Amino acid sequence: MRRFLLLLLLLPAACSIAPKNGRAPELEADDRASVLPREERRGARDDTLAHALDLLAKSAADSCAVCARESRAKAFRLLDERFPPGRIVKTDGECRFRIDPGGENELVLASCPDGDPRVIYRFHTAENHLAGISEPDWTEATIADRLRSASEATLFQGTLEVVRFAYGDGPTFLYRPSIRRLQVHVKILEIAPE
Repeated sequence: MRRFLLLLLLLPAACSIAPKNGRAPELEADDRASVLPREERRGARDDTLAHALDLLAKSAADSCAVCARESRAKAFRLLDERFPPGRIVKTDGECRFRIDPGGENELVLASCPDGDPRVIYRFHTAENHLAGISEPDWTEATIADRLRSASEATLFQGTLEVVRFAYGDGPTFLYRPSIRRLQVHVKILEIAPE
């Protein structure tokens, strides 16, 4: 009887500690990112981008219109997290930018193979900007001139800032399904040829 009473006294304490669903609580994505070393956090963001691009590719191939729309919506939510306004995209020793051939004011990461869809970084200037990009988010003319005078084979080290785009699929990007291109809008803060 004493054991039974002791068990009854301890049971409420045990129940208040255990999660309601009987499983150990999982960390939210933001919590996981805050406890990982910096290199692993960068990998987690890259995984987010890869997953979003996979969803966009799946949506383009899906014969079910509703399923395709849902895949695109999931991808856009992931891209909202990956490319918020103010995010800095910076090169390092392995990762460099190059001019996108045939693009206008567009850069790609040279270290990344052309995927499906392709990720393009579109910058804007006073002479060449889209409606929906505010003037403070335009790249300075001297920086743009450096890019325009370089060949398409030139590799660049640089720093970009992701900027708001008023008419996109997300606050900073536009996805063009007909040509499978994800265009992220940026301001070039600094760039230099190698």
